[in-house]
Amino acid sequence: MRRKEILDAVARCVSTRGLEGTTLQRIADEAGITRSNLAYFIGSRDDIVDAAFAQGIQDFVVDMKARVSGLDPPERLPAFIESLLDPTAEIPRSAAMLNALSAAAEYDEHARAVLSKGLREVDAWVREMVDDRYPQAPAVLRRAVGDSLPLILRGFDRERRLGGELAGNERRRSLATATDALLGVLGPPADG
Repeated sequence: MRRKEILDAVARCVSTRGLEGTTLQRIADEAGITRSNLAYFIGSRDDIVDAAFAQGIQDFVVDMKARVSGLDPPERLPAFIESLLDPTAEIPRSAAMLNALSAAAEYDEHARAVLSKGLREVDAWVREMVDDRYPQAPAVLRRAVGDSLPLILRGFDRERRLGGELAGNERRRSLATATDALLGVLGPPADG
């Protein structure tokens, strides 16, 4: 249990201070333990941050899947897209870790590898949802749409989390139109 508390403290530090401002002392203060106990429970700062990033990616994937877990497979894709476009949806803490990891990935190969692994998992899941919704479409088109859709949605989701002016209703409507057009190349969905 202590490990989870420490990783949560890292996530809070990263979300409020960024990766550069996440020091061992700040993590210890946030977790309510000494710096030496951090080393005992997890290890060095790099070990702690790596573990927190791995947990953040896992939490992000779990959050994405939870948005549609109770639905029949063909219904998951539209519900997932709607959840990402919902302006009232809560932004999970895992998104802050993902943002910090994305920023670090620009200059850090290890961060890039951790991020890439998590995004590959989400991308494979989106392709699976496309396959479930449009099984009759040619495989090459399903793959192209399944590869493109996450890129479009990630861009919008990141912009929304950052509070950009383009994240408003007009941008949301434009993105909904673009995703509808992209999915339209696959023909009618399996349920309709």
